[in-house]
Amino acid sequence: LHDVSVLCVGSDLKDAQGLLAQRLDASPGCAYLIRPDQHVSARWRQPTEAAVRAALARAGGAEP
Repeated sequence: LHDVSVLCVGSDLKDAQGLLAQRLDASPGCAYLIRPDQHVSARWRQPTEAAVRAALARAGGAEP
């Protein structure tokens, strides 16, 4: 099982100048899987549970 935290820009993370959104080309509803070393492992414009679970498995070293 993965140790995962969900953070929401606007409530958990402040982006007053919009830099995070600009650098990640984010729009409302986007989701990102970001490793502890800040590498973006995956991103979705419209995330699904299945897609997020698959990306977590890949990031954890599971076969695709």
